[in-house]
Amino acid sequence: MRVIVVVATLAAPLTLQAQTSYPMLMSVAPVAVQTGTATDCEITARYDMTGTYKVLVTGTGVTGEVLPPKADPKPDAKAPPKKRQTGRLAVRFTVTADALPGPREVRIATPRGVSTVGQIVVVRDPVVREAANNDTLSTAQEVKLPATICGAFEKPEDVDFYKFRVAANSALTFHVRCQRLEDKIHDLQEHADPILTLRNSSGTVLAVNDNYFFADPLLHYKFAVPGDYYLDIRDVRYGGNRDWQYAIEANDRPFVTNVHPMRVTPGKATKLELVGFNLPAEPTATLTLPPDTPDGPQWVTLDLANGQKSNAVPVVVSRLPEVTEAAGDNNTPAKAQRIATPAGISGRIEAEGDVDCYAFEAKAGEKFAFEVIARGHQSAIDPVLRVLNGKGDRLADNDDFRDRFIHADSRIEPWTAP
Repeated sequence: MRVIVVVATLAAPLTLQAQTSYPMLMSVAPVAVQTGTATDCEITARYDMTGTYKVLVTGTGVTGEVLPPKADPKPDAKAPPKKRQTGRLAVRFTVTADALPGPREVRIATPRGVSTVGQIVVVRDPVVREAANNDTLSTAQEVKLPATICGAFEKPEDVDFYKFRVAANSALTFHVRCQRLEDKIHDLQEHADPILTLRNSSGTVLAVNDNYFFADPLLHYKFAVPGDYYLDIRDVRYGGNRDWQYAIEANDRPFVTNVHPMRVTPGKATKLELVGFNLPAEPTATLTLPPDTPDGPQWVTLDLANGQKSNAVPVVVSRLPEVTEAAGDNNTPAKAQRIATPAGISGRIEAEGDVDCYAFEAKAGEKFAFEVIARGHQSAIDPVLRVLNGKGDRLADNDDFRDRFIHADSRIEPWTAP
């Protein structure tokens, strides 16, 4: 009898815990919200969201509120009561006109605890939602650009087609966010891997892009001929999942992928060289961050020479003494650029086979930390970091310190000089 009582006592709390788990957010649809507007979205989750009383959004300029469930317009007294949808929640996101574009983390607060993280992306153009039947070229959904197109790969072999019109000599950028909006979804076992295809009016492929930013495509194209064109997006494996949401930002504005130097000192004006598409004739911008800006990777918008604002671009804020890679050859230890430590170095791999070498003084027993911020902050480089002695012998090295699929960045820490 004692054994049975003990087992029952242990089992009861476990059953209760399973029934009262906090929600695990799976997706938000549409996944994009436009600045200066309010957008009604649907959050899906595992476990019950009943009683949600607060929507939490990171950053400033975006707020969320829970909407009441829609009432049945003509309830049938004889019909059995409908099952309550506990895994879906209607939320209204309100975005200020000056909100920083880019992804935001979202959580909801419920009587059972705060949920896991979901994500939305703040955009500047009107949000267009995917139509029900757009799975073939002949049923392509017509959209007017600029726009942010939101949809999902709801089922296996799902291909979504969109039709748009352009004028002669237009240059458009198509920026997809999909897998990057899933990297913080706690219980999404498999992630989307989107591929984007551009076609002419007869369906002939003009351009394809895959895996530009991690698994997400970025496609830029100059249209010499005016007329109708098609865009289609699918999972590269033809997989499907209703939680695989995507947003395609399609516009003709300047699109900055990277800046040099990436490192900036808060409170100091820094002139940046711009890399990207549809850039002004003078592809530079000056950035001055507030003196109290915290150290680390940040996203900022830039005032461009043509009077436009850029998209959100990555920089690294640092108060370490700044060093910029010097002009000339520093590709071998013998030609290494001499630096003092500590330092925050900005450089770039300008050509295939480029190796950047820096020389510094170190006394026996001194401890150092070396960290590369690149792939994890939107650079295409997959860095490898090495420490050599004065003879060129390798003392330490690192590749892909954390996650080679998302970050691929290198770090050597701690390192003690021999």
